[in-house]
Amino acid sequence: MFKPMYIYQLVKFCIGDTVVARNFINDERGQLVGTPLKLVIAVVIGVAVLGILLQMMNLVSVMNPHSFNVEIDGNTLGNDGAFDISTTSVAFLVKDANDGREVQGAIVEIKGAGEMDAQVTGTTGKASFSGLEFKLAGADYATMTVTATKEGYSRWTNTYLVKD
Repeated sequence: MFKPMYIYQLVKFCIGDTVVARNFINDERGQLVGTPLKLVIAVVIGVAVLGILLQMMNLVSVMNPHSFNVEIDGNTLGNDGAFDISTTSVAFLVKDANDGREVQGAIVEIKGAGEMDAQVTGTTGKASFSGLEFKLAGADYATMTVTATKEGYSRWTNTYLVKD
């Protein structure tokens, strides 16, 4: 069972003898007055210390994730920034936004304009899609969303037009 003396020792260790001796007062039954409040304070101090220790051990990560830069590799986009419906292959180059290095192992997904596929970037940071057959479904244009994800990086998404 948890004894009030343990609380006394924890608080004494954290804030010193003089404050503890003055704040722990016995009532007429010999019980410590304010023990529940002091227990709450001890628990809060304990949780704060535990949080600091976990961060120091790198078990809890509060770092901001890295960011991607994703570029279309080659000249597959037209001057207007849209894909032509006759495009059958496209490659995306994924780089770290901080240092410009290629990101290996990122998942690049394309969805829309009649296509849905995902590729993983290789050592060159490139994800290539081939055999594409874009469809407009009777419209003048369609949209294709490209998404890149990897653990430790924030999600990157962009939407491109596909036109006839």
